[in-house]
Amino acid sequence: MRKFAEFALPAFLVVALFGITVFFFILPRMETAILTSRQSSVRELVRSIEYLLNTYQKDVDNGLLDLAEAQNRALRRIRSFRYGIDMENYFWVSDLKGRFHMHPIRLDLVGRDLDTIKDTQARQFLQESIEIATRQKSGFIEYMWKNQPNETQMHSKLAYISLFEPWGWVIGSGLVYGDVRNEIAALTRDLTFVGIGVLLFSVLLSGYLTWRGILVRKEQKKTERALQKSEMRFRNLFMMAPVPMILVDQEFGIIEVNEQFVQIVGYTRDELSTRGKWWELAYPDPTYRQSIISAWQTTVHNTLKNTTIMEPFENNVACKDGKTRTMLAGARAIEKSILISFLDITDRKQEESARHKNLELLKTTFNATPDGMVALTEKGQIIHANKKFYKMWKIPESLHQHTNIMHYIDFAKNQLKKPELLQDKFDALYENNTKGDFSEILFEDGRIFERYFSPIVLNDEELGSVWYFRDITERKKIEAERQELQEQFLQSQKLEAVGILAGGVAHDFNNMLGAIIGYAEMGLEKDDLSDTMHKYFSRILDAGQRSARLTRQLLAFARKQTVSPIVLDMNTSVAGMLKMLHRLIGENIELVWQPAEKPCTVKMDPGQLDQILANLCVNAKDAISGMGEITITTGFTSFDEASCKSYLDCAPGDYVQLTVSDNGCGMDRETATRIFEPFFTTKGLGRGTGLGLSTIYGIVKQNNGFIKLYSEPDTGSAFKIFVPYHAGGAVEEIARTDADIPKSRGETILMVEDDPVLQEICEIMLRDLGYTILSASAPSEAIELAEENRDRIQLFITDVIMPEMNGPELANQLIAIVPGIKHLYMSGYTANIIASQGILDDNVNFIQKPFSLRGMALKIREILDDLT
Repeated sequence: MRKFAEFALPAFLVVALFGITVFFFILPRMETAILTSRQSSVRELVRSIEYLLNTYQKDVDNGLLDLAEAQNRALRRIRSFRYGIDMENYFWVSDLKGRFHMHPIRLDLVGRDLDTIKDTQARQFLQESIEIATRQKSGFIEYMWKNQPNETQMHSKLAYISLFEPWGWVIGSGLVYGDVRNEIAALTRDLTFVGIGVLLFSVLLSGYLTWRGILVRKEQKKTERALQKSEMRFRNLFMMAPVPMILVDQEFGIIEVNEQFVQIVGYTRDELSTRGKWWELAYPDPTYRQSIISAWQTTVHNTLKNTTIMEPFENNVACKDGKTRTMLAGARAIEKSILISFLDITDRKQEESARHKNLELLKTTFNATPDGMVALTEKGQIIHANKKFYKMWKIPESLHQHTNIMHYIDFAKNQLKKPELLQDKFDALYENNTKGDFSEILFEDGRIFERYFSPIVLNDEELGSVWYFRDITERKKIEAERQELQEQFLQSQKLEAVGILAGGVAHDFNNMLGAIIGYAEMGLEKDDLSDTMHKYFSRILDAGQRSARLTRQLLAFARKQTVSPIVLDMNTSVAGMLKMLHRLIGENIELVWQPAEKPCTVKMDPGQLDQILANLCVNAKDAISGMGEITITTGFTSFDEASCKSYLDCAPGDYVQLTVSDNGCGMDRETATRIFEPFFTTKGLGRGTGLGLSTIYGIVKQNNGFIKLYSEPDTGSAFKIFVPYHAGGAVEEIARTDADIPKSRGETILMVEDDPVLQEICEIMLRDLGYTILSASAPSEAIELAEENRDRIQLFITDVIMPEMNGPELANQLIAIVPGIKHLYMSGYTANIIASQGILDDNVNFIQKPFSLRGMALKIREILDDLT
């Protein structure tokens, strides 16, 4: 009995202590740790979804997305997320009204109201989820669940739910209790086996020690056999250990490796039998290998010397499958051998690394964002401010050490137009506990910042706030420029529509005006007219001519007026107009002429330049009350791609700039936006037609230029006209004549006009001038007359737009019949068949309807006498 107490009692106490430690201390805590770890993982995953939703909410706040699109994108992203080893776990989304927005497994629940869900467990779960989300915003919930509507088996589950308040969404994900229990059961089973083995080993060892103590002298051989059996059992326990283990000698020669080592690391004892082979395989990098060997040698030496357990340390072990695993290695000296155990912490390190990377990413994003950001405590102390914040507010480095935001507000207020607003806003936000706020900040130097305030909330506790500042100066400038261009574009479209209308009616109207003017002129030529009839014909002629001028103005605006451009020096042309302009504006207004120092050559019709100057000077005169001044200047300017963006219809290049300015009454913005509209006028009844400026607009556009108006009430107006600079080419002189009406020299003219009234008056006018007239009302008739009189005809006059064929097509056939015949086109408006954008080709003779007897006579003689 004494021998039993001496040897067996200590062993029994050790066994009992081991059993108590394993089954009453280690196992319960490991079970709790596993469940807590899984709960923590689920909670972090749900919070990652909340972070995703916050990014979409920021896009909504910044105006990049509307709320519906943001929610749809978020649901698509969440639906694609899976996690876990088998990627079978998922998230679900519902709202506070009890409707599932998304559930990847139970699709029958999506989009249904709470009252329509027949699955009692699903309805009960949804009600409890809403209650937790409403009461405490987030938390865990235990429930029973069926994966399919018709499934009979119920699963016990644990889920973590959280309320995303901006959208009223309840986001959740869970885990199956059975999975956790299986994991805990497996761990318990493994530890139980190990415990049983250890207990068995201890019992056998106790028996062995007791037996040895009693029969030490008599049973030496039996004791040795028992010891061998004990060693065999120890070997079995070593081989069955749940962690990788190796047994080495003091020189680190491999004695044995267990099954778990082979399974995880991959190397067998035979592959590591050569001395030093383990080091080469596990640590292929020479430098790292030497550091590990040195550390092991020092640690093992101290362990053997002091017979202590070696403190575990991390090292990276290269496995046979090519992967590198992070191991936590520890050792214990067993007589002359060393037992080394490894704990694979690769997954844990990867999780820690991922968390660290996410944290660094958040910090980097905070510092790399183009917006100025500063995070504050609830008392206004700075937690963190990025570099952009200091740069945007031009805060000197000497102030960076301050941690109270009031130091920066006091500094920033000196830069603002209304500094009191920033201070008031800061005080109001903290006093009223505002949950979000947005405003714009205006600086004295013209900069504009967007400011956004957002609280920092964790578990319903407000920890502080974040202030965002974005420089939107350029955006505001671009928006203003875009608005101005949009207004210009709309104005251009409106003017273009009126132009199309004007061109459409010009042809027939000019034919009628031609007949009216022609008959009036012929009537006035009669010598036997009474004074009354002479007065009537004069009034008819005057009305017809004024109507013709009105039509020409409309055609000029519509850019359908046919013109003959020449290369002219704008300085010379304006100087030649000064005398007439002085008569137009009167003696009470001073006309100032400031030409450019070098010739301002452009290619345009000189009559159009006269129209521009006359109309602008008359308008300037009407804007001046009493004494005043009108200034005409010329100059040069260039536009590149960037500067063209500020002007509608502006192309890059060099321009001649003609400016007519006055110091009259000016105009407000509303008037200025309509000033180029046809028939819009600010003058009194009978003082203007409203076509002057619209005519100028059309002329400038026809010459590939553009016009800008600068005007302020009670200050004056300045019209700046930009016409493309014409480099090269000799300046042509402007021909002006006041000669008498020339008569015929016996020539015969073939005339083609489909309008019978205009045909008749043209015949009368031409016969009155002494010409022999062959008149046709259609192209086919004209061709027959040409064939019959091919030796008599010197000139044919034809309308441009006619039935059967147009003017140029008829001209080709007549020239084939009468080679060398000269021709003249007449029309009420330009046509692309004889002109490009209203500009006549050099070889085209043209007369604009309606024309006078004198105009027709001069044009015919110019063509017949080769004066073109």
